Amino acid sequence: MRVDESDLGPALTSAYDFGEEYPSAALLERINAALDRPARRAGFGWIALAAAIAIAIVVVATLLSIPRRAPVLPQPVGPPSAEAGVAAILANNHLVYIPPGGGKPKWDVAVAPAPDLAASHGGSGLGHRVAASPDGSLVYALPAQDFIGGTHLAVVDTATGRLIRDVQLPNPGGSARYGALTVGPSGDVWIVGSVGPVASQSDLGVKRIEVLSVNPRDWSITTWLGRDMSHWAPQGPVLGDFDIYEVQVTSDGTRVYYSYTGGLLGFAGLDWIDLAGTRAKTCVPAAPDTACIPGLAGFLVQGNSVFITTGNDSPSGAIDYYGLDGVLRNHIELGLLPGFLEDFAAAPDASSLFLFGSCGYSGGMAMLDLASLKSIVIVKAESQYTHSANPPCGQSSVFVSDNLIALGHVAALLPADVEGRVLYVDPVTGSVMRSVAIAAEPIAVAAVITK
Repeated sequence: MRVDESDLGPALTSAYDFGEEYPSAALLERINAALDRPARRAGFGWIALAAAIAIAIVVVATLLSIPRRAPVLPQPVGPPSAEAGVAAILANNHLVYIPPGGGKPKWDVAVAPAPDLAASHGGSGLGHRVAASPDGSLVYALPAQDFIGGTHLAVVDTATGRLIRDVQLPNPGGSARYGALTVGPSGDVWIVGSVGPVASQSDLGVKRIEVLSVNPRDWSITTWLGRDMSHWAPQGPVLGDFDIYEVQVTSDGTRVYYSYTGGLLGFAGLDWIDLAGTRAKTCVPAAPDTACIPGLAGFLVQGNSVFITTGNDSPSGAIDYYGLDGVLRNHIELGLLPGFLEDFAAAPDASSLFLFGSCGYSGGMAMLDLASLKSIVIVKAESQYTHSANPPCGQSSVFVSDNLIALGHVAALLPADVEGRVLYVDPVTGSVMRSVAIAAEPIAVAAVITK
């Protein structure tokens, strides 16, 4: 009896997918030579097969014991993509646009009166409050009425900076505050906020999440009520209540993810709501007073994986990796110092995240490779931070080309009505390639890709 490569191949590849790496012809020849001995020929086919599988298992164990390679910073391949413009919503409710390669804003327009920041010590709440239409012709912004959010959607023409529409969002009893928006694949604007309590409406006896979809073709608005948030009792003068920080929507528009943050960090995190016509179903958290996925603010959902910033930042700023089942898969320390690490910029291919430390703490810059779950410190954080020594720091950031990140520089912890800057940072070296002065500090920045 002879054992052919074609006989062993299926067995070996079923034990482990070696591709073309299952035993070589030389190894097969040695097995067959042993089988050709007359005294041991009978029954040796099965023994040979078992031996070959045993060899495969040893190889598998060896491969699994090899440490994963450390992440490598992505390098440009071929010519870089064209630079996008940058839109920024500012702490004074101005919206600015910086054209590709620009050294100053092309326009600066007030989209609402300055917010009332008296209750928040002069700082404005953060959140993803600006986005662009898919063709880049329009910029959408949520100007803040106060620390928590606003009640209007501002629509500005990218080419001229003209405010072409001010969309009044549902505001029952004056209770609504909308904190974040995104633009879906169809071009609809998705907005998440909170409404209530309103004594005259039975469905709004408590504060609840509200999800909006604004159709830019006729400016019609579809609404869904979400989770009861009465468990969040505001505490303290700053960040006591919660505010919606970021929104993501699936390609088919049937699920909306949103994160919320505030003074009760143990309650903060990520929830989602599934939509079917007029019906809405919110994820079920492990406890009534917690989020479905605990976290701090910025997040990225990839399939069933969730990467989210975390308040558990000692001894290092970190990202938590969860499944949508709410189970923590990994707590990934980034090598930056603790303090207010709320957001990140995802690489254009979503293979890695780039994070900047707060200017109010220790700054610094790190990259997290999502395949290996390993991080690299690009710019070291400093325990006694100085802006001149370690310039790339801030809050909101976004890739504007394959090799350039726009970063909203905020001098302290929260945006204020003082002159701000947008920094353009090299993702490989952390060098600031240019700095653009703007009228006030940025709440959020977004890429504008015109077509």
